[in-house]
Parts: sequence; C-alpha cells; structure tokens
Amino acid sequence: MTNSNRMSNDTGEPGTLAGLRVLQFGCDLAPQMVGLALADLGADVIRCGIAQADPLSAALEKGKRVAALEDDIDALVALARNADVVVGIEKAPAFVAAAVPATAIALFLPAFPHGDPRFAGKGTDEGTVLAAAGVLAERGPTNRLRGLGPAWMPMPIASAYAAAFGTLAILAGIFGRQQTGRGDTMEVSLFGALMEGFSYNHIKIADLPERYADPRNVSDEGGIPLTEDQVQSLIDPMYRAFLCSDDAWFYIATPPHRALIERLLRLLGLWDTLLADGIPVDDPYLSSFSWKDRVQGSILSYPQLAPHWRGRIRSDISRVMRTQPATYWEQQFAANGLCGTRVQSSAAWLTSDVARNAGLSIRIDDPLAGELICAGPFMWAGGTSRHKPRAIVGSTEITWESEAWVLPTPTSRKPFLSGTRVLDLCNVIAGPTVAGCLTRFGADVIKIDPTVQDFDPSITVLLSLQSARGKRSILANLASAEGQAVFAQLVADSDLVTFNGTQTQLTALGLDLESLSHANPSIVVAQVSAFGGPVPSSNDSRKGVDEVLQAATGVMHRLKLPQAPPEEYAHFGTIDVATGVWGAVAAVAGLISANVTGKAARVGTSLAAGAAAVQMPFLWRSAKLGPAPDVDDCHSDTGTGKPRLDSGLYISPDGTREPLTRYAELRSLLALTPAEDQRKVGFVRHEDHPVGSPVTLITQCAITCEHTPLVAVGNPKKYGSDTREVLAELGFNAHEIAGLLNRGSLAEHWPNHSQFLPD
Repeated sequence: MTNSNRMSNDTGEPGTLAGLRVLQFGCDLAPQMVGLALADLGADVIRCGIAQADPLSAALEKGKRVAALEDDIDALVALARNADVVVGIEKAPAFVAAAVPATAIALFLPAFPHGDPRFAGKGTDEGTVLAAAGVLAERGPTNRLRGLGPAWMPMPIASAYAAAFGTLAILAGIFGRQQTGRGDTMEVSLFGALMEGFSYNHIKIADLPERYADPRNVSDEGGIPLTEDQVQSLIDPMYRAFLCSDDAWFYIATPPHRALIERLLRLLGLWDTLLADGIPVDDPYLSSFSWKDRVQGSILSYPQLAPHWRGRIRSDISRVMRTQPATYWEQQFAANGLCGTRVQSSAAWLTSDVARNAGLSIRIDDPLAGELICAGPFMWAGGTSRHKPRAIVGSTEITWESEAWVLPTPTSRKPFLSGTRVLDLCNVIAGPTVAGCLTRFGADVIKIDPTVQDFDPSITVLLSLQSARGKRSILANLASAEGQAVFAQLVADSDLVTFNGTQTQLTALGLDLESLSHANPSIVVAQVSAFGGPVPSSNDSRKGVDEVLQAATGVMHRLKLPQAPPEEYAHFGTIDVATGVWGAVAAVAGLISANVTGKAARVGTSLAAGAAAVQMPFLWRSAKLGPAPDVDDCHSDTGTGKPRLDSGLYISPDGTREPLTRYAELRSLLALTPAEDQRKVGFVRHEDHPVGSPVTLITQCAITCEHTPLVAVGNPKKYGSDTREVLAELGFNAHEIAGLLNRGSLAEHWPNHSQFLPD
C-alpha cells in the first residue's frame, strides 16, 4: 500500500483505510455497524441490497454506497474478485463466496458459533441470543432484591458487541495481511461476542473475601422482596442517583479511590465532619484483619463499610444535592474532576451541546430519509470525519474507487500482531480492555502502573482478572526523572501506548503525541476518554465512568423503574467493555496508519461513543419523523408478532422458543475441561490462580480464525512482578536495577501489598 492509494475525506485528510475495498452483505445491525465503522475510517464500502428509507438505515449506511446487485451476477463476481474485505459473507450467494480471493479478509457474523453442537437448532434473532446468554433472566442485584423476574431488553447489545469484535477482527487481519500477504476467514458470533463482552459478570472466585462482597448480593433471600427503602440502603452511597433542587436526577459515580472520595466529600462540605466523627480510613492494601475495626470497615475500601456509615453518607449527600439544580452540579463536578451528570433521555443527549461539539452527534442529508441527526463514529483514527450520506447507485456504475492495496509476497502465517509491543497505562475496565483485546493476536503487552496506588484492590486486582491476562506488569513512577527515562526507552522500542483519562491528564504525564514522538517518530497513542469525540472540545477534560455515560446518553432513562431512582444497567461493564473493544479497533487502525506512513498517530474512543454503539436504534432524530421512539416498557409483551417472555421462555416473533438461562446454569452448561480448546465459548476453572483460590473465567471467545493462530492467554501476574525482567531487557544490569528500585523510581510491589488479593 502506498500513500497514493489513499482517498481524502471531506476535511482533506486521508482516511486510515482509504482505498480498502469492502463488500458488505446483510442489513442486520451487526454487519451494518461493521460496514459503518470501516466507512468512517475511510474504506470504500459497498452494501449489497435494497436501500430502505427509514432513518436508522440512513444512519447505519452513511459513507457507504448501496446497490441492489442480487440479480447482477457479473457485477457481484467482479466486485468480489477484487475485494479486500467481505462482511457478512454468510449472507452472500455461493458464487460470490467462491470468487473472493485468498488474500481477502472474510467475516462471518452468525447468531451462535457455527458448527458447535452445543448450539445446534437455536434461533437466529437477537432475542434468542440474549435469552441463551442469561441477559433476559439476570436483572442485577437490586432487581433481584425487589423480587422482579425476567424482562425484555430493548437494546441490541449482542449485535453491538459482535460489530465491535467483528471490526477488530477485520483490522487485525488487515494489519497481519500487510506483513504476511495472506487473508483469512473469521467468525464473530453474536453469542460469543456477548459472552466475552459480559465477561465481568462471569468472574467467579471461590472463597472471595467478604470485604469485596456487594451488600446487595449477601442480603437474606428469605426476605425477598425487600421494600424500596431497604433496597436503597444497600446501594453504594457514592454510586447512585440523587434529586436536585429542580427535581432532575443527578447520577454520582465515585469509585473506591482515595483522592476521588475525599474530593467528592470535600466539595459537598462533608469530609471534615466525617473525619471528626471517626469514619474509618484504613489502608485497603492491608489485610482487613489488621484494620482498626473490620466491622466498621474503611471508606477507602467500599463495600467493606458499616451500614450506619453508608446510611449517613447517603443521607448527607442527598440533603446537599437537593440544594442546587442539576446544571450547577454538572459544572461543579466537571471543575473538580469528579464523575457525575444529569440523567436524561437519548433524544436529549443527541441534541445536546456536549454531543454536538465533540462530533458525537452529526447531521446528514440522506437521499431517502432526508435530514437527520445521528450518532457520530464509534472511534476515530486521524481522517475519520467523513460524514457523507450514503449514495444509492445502480449496478452499471459500481466499480471500486481506488487502486488495490499493495501486498507483500506471501509468507508463513503467524498471529496478526506478532512483534508488536504495547505499553498499557490504563486502569479500571475500558482502558485495560484495549490492550487486553490485542493479546490474543500475539501482541507483547507491558502493563505499567504507578508505584503507589490510590484505587482499592477491588478495582486494581479484581477487575484485572479478565483484562490483565497475557500481560506483563511493571510499576514505574512516571513523575520521577528516572521513571521518565525508563519509560522513554520503552517507548522507543514499542509500537503503541494506551491511556485512559482526560486530555489534560495525558499532557501532564507527557503522553501527548508531540512528546512521545521525540522518543519514537512512529508511535501510536490510543486514548480512551469519557466525553471526548473526534472533534476537540471542552468535553475532553471531563471525567466519567460507565454508569455516568449510561445516565448522560439515555440508558438509565430508558430502563428506569417507575417506583425507583434511575440506576445502572443490570449487567456490569456493559459500556466499559464495548468502549474498550472500539478502543482496540482504533489502536489497530493507528498501527496500520503508522505502518504505512512511518508517522506517529493519535487515535481514540470514549465511553460516550461506546454508549452510542450499544443503543444505535434510539440515536437518531429525523426532520420528517422527529426523535427515534424510545422504549418505556421493558417487561413481558404478550402482543402477537413481537418478542415476548412467557413461563421461563423467550418466544421470538417467528415462534422459536429459548429457555431463559441464568448465569449459574451457563457456568455448568459451558464448562470446559483443561484439554478442550481454550478459545471456544466456555468457562475455564483455574485451580492454581495467583489470587489464592480457584477462579472461573470466560474464555477470549469472541473471535475465531480459520487459518491464523490465536494466542490462548494465561493468568494475570501480581502487579510489578515483571519489573526486573523488563529493565534487564532494556539493558540495565543488576546493580542499576537495584538502585532504581531502592530510590522508588520503579517498584516490584505496592506499599503494604503483600497478598495478590488482600483479605
């Protein structure tokens, strides 16, 4: 591939995938979103089929050419013979599949893993996948305490995850193809993508110390249903919605982080009084048995905090929040680097200044649907601002727009990202998921964390059990001169740096592209932010987490129960993981760009973009039809022709029945033995896990390849366990390494962190 092959977008910048020839079959959400993401990156995407006039189709097909080619065999074969990528190849006619060259990347998007007898005979619609994966039966701990049963889920989460993983598979394949000259056939099933996407809901630790148990999960089941007041008393007082003086709901999300907890309570005028009254602040990295009082717990290690302290904090915050309107609190939280936002509908988000200014909502004038506002890109990588409406064309005018990408002479196959080094500076879920997605492709990932940690082990350790698999770990003080020097050496020998946080934080740490490119002129920086978008704006410095973006973009509003405050969606990490996968897509797009140009690249995504990806059907506003209809009834629908729940079954519109499986049943039904393929959909019980007791995890099962090997990753390591090894690789001798450790510039463990998971 050469620069001359790259076409320009509306801004004059070349798209990362400019000239890539993509043939898309299928008009379901998953293939449509994959094609949309590739078009946003500059690819020449032709969607085979009849263009529909509805606004959602217009939004999903922007930047594509749409042609009804089913009856034009010659045109289809000619396109297929010269395609780089075929999306939804299972929907293509057999003669088209036969014409696809061996150098192409072909993507299957079935509902369930193809050829796996465990899923034989199952339906193919989204609802069947959601039912089989436990999404409809499991409604989270608060709804369990309310005694509520299964409910319909209006958001197409399975398709959204399949689209993210499918796009990642294609880009990894394209990057690998530029090294080996070989294509491949890949499969991303909706079920497999959903299972990996919901992986944080499937972590099962034997003998988990009680300090990490959510109070909502240890409540006496004999008393269910609880009253709403009882339910509210068990919810984290700093992770919940509060009413403001204007009667608007404002959602606060303060994770167990020393600085954030103090900053929140100081803003509300509560910290000094709580300290004076003796609220415990014991070190979360010490064993709780060495705390002053295990029963009282520690505010720095929620949920291990006594009920009377939880109740007091909730009451005090509620009183203060009621004194000012939501707009005031949004300004205060943003100014103080705290996570919080008003709860609003998707329609309100789409037309907000926040979304518009960041390029997270855009306007197009579609030839069939007319003028509409819709969601912006799911990720960005340089020239991605091509907001052209779709073009509806005939078969006689369909040809590929650019010269074919130049490929090397074919060589032996290897994992797509073999030889690629990634420096992972991320925390919590979304950020670490970026590099975590790349380990299966053979990337060498070095996780870099600070030498002193403010997050509680429930964040650093428990959440890493999934995302840190296959990574090495070092601890470095990047504020010290020696730590910066070591990091610069690592950057010089790496290809990608991943970071989650605001633009202000990124610049302050010297992680901006200008600074890093001094050490490595072709480095790629992949950033995950909260409210950021492809267009720089004041949102870039606003903080947020998964639940805050649920509140801001309409998820909480859509799922709110009439008798209760808004609350997070039942399944943990829904937006976080989706965002992380799209971040991985952006990262690989950046690697492709750097491979072509030899220049550094800044790419990224945000939780706001990830939130849009899981609710695309609700994110449009048409000049003709008004806003997209929202869903206000998530319970059983007994109407005909619609999906419904009845007597423990999901019944699809065509009458297919699927049992409403629960998570515990899944762990049994899909249990894998050590001898089985650890890349197929299933659960693996790790008997010798470093956490100190057996741990059951879902496999990295979203992506399979017909020919290219994927890496089965191992368990995470204790933080800092690879510091010496990495320093030695950089050329430091034993004496120099000892000096760096003694001076605190690098470390092998955090202070007081003697146990992998403190009890």
